[in-house]
Amino acid sequence: MQLQCEKCGTALKPENINVATDIAQCAACGNISKLSLLANIQIDSNGTTSTRHQPFDPTPPRGSKVILTPTGHNQLEITLPPKGTKGPQIFMAIFAIFWLSFVSVWTVLAATSSIIFAAFSIPFWIVGIFMLIGVFKSRKLIEKISFFSNRIEITSNNIFSKTKTIEIPLNEIDTVRMWSKMATINEMQISINASNTTRNGKSSYLNTPALFCGMQKYPFFQTADESEQYWIIGFTEEWLRKFKR
Repeated sequence: MQLQCEKCGTALKPENINVATDIAQCAACGNISKLSLLANIQIDSNGTTSTRHQPFDPTPPRGSKVILTPTGHNQLEITLPPKGTKGPQIFMAIFAIFWLSFVSVWTVLAATSSIIFAAFSIPFWIVGIFMLIGVFKSRKLIEKISFFSNRIEITSNNIFSKTKTIEIPLNEIDTVRMWSKMATINEMQISINASNTTRNGKSSYLNTPALFCGMQKYPFFQTADESEQYWIIGFTEEWLRKFKR
């Protein structure tokens, strides 16, 4: 069976299909889709797409540490625990320490000549400190999404900030899908251990699941792996299909 892009209808090339991660990318328009969903999409002669719904498997991807916790009748909590220390974080921590060591030596030497001259090192101190904070943020960040029969709550917290919860009524949600948003410095820091960032020129973009409510978008599971992100999108779609009125 020839798979086609759900966005532009172009036939997908075998080299752009990854069965292991359940991801497929269109070489023509760049759209990324879940492979298992594409297998159920029909495109008629007019170019109209329709999807044959199949039961969703709520089991998290293999190797994922995502935690599903029933919290009541028609209530469920899905938690993405901290990713822990990985290679990119270790590299960034070592680089930040080296950076701050170099800046401290330069500051001391500059101070022997002039305090004003030494003050020029302040921006470099700030950069180094932010790099270290980013490492600790990504290690301690906990993301959680809670499902209720009438709403969805998105919660995130880490050791440097208070817990933040956003409530979105189900009837205000238009769709849930991947969103490539321009990343802030803080978001680039917390996503350091996830392969979900891309660059376009001088700008960095964060690929993340998001709830679309009119013009408003609510991102979540930003530090999740790609397979976890597409799984949570499928889970959310199934919940909306069941409870949205």
